[in-house]
Amino acid sequence: MDITPQFGFFVIDNLEIHLGLGYSFQKDPDESDPDVSTNTNVFVINPGINYYLPIVEGRFFYAPGLDLGIGFGSQNYKTETTSEKLYGVTQFYVSLALLSFEYRPVQNFGISFRAGDLTYSLESQKRTIGEQTLKTTYNKFNFGLNLGASLGFRYYF
Repeated sequence: MDITPQFGFFVIDNLEIHLGLGYSFQKDPDESDPDVSTNTNVFVINPGINYYLPIVEGRFFYAPGLDLGIGFGSQNYKTETTSEKLYGVTQFYVSLALLSFEYRPVQNFGISFRAGDLTYSLESQKRTIGEQTLKTTYNKFNFGLNLGASLGFRYYF
């Protein structure tokens, strides 16, 4: 589950800069015991830009964009009675939205659809055991046509 509200400003006609602040929660249950799970919590800061190309003047737009993201959080092992921190998590990503559209049924309201992002991400996990610190880094490059598809609602002042 991810939620990232964004606040944007048009700096010139059709060019929007925005900032999103979000939270991501992922629960991975243990298949052998339903009361045990590994939970990942991440807070995200997400600046970006979108450029709106009108397809139907004032109503329908192609809106490609570029986003950066920085996230901080933790991964915890949770049982019915205890919770133990496994790792500290740090994330960074760059995402190019190629399939992004917006429909404005009325003047100040928009419905956006986005899919097919081209994304590079870097995730680092750090764990301290006694005096030893273990660090694992993951690099991912992803082009997901339907993975991560999102629907958004926008209000324009």
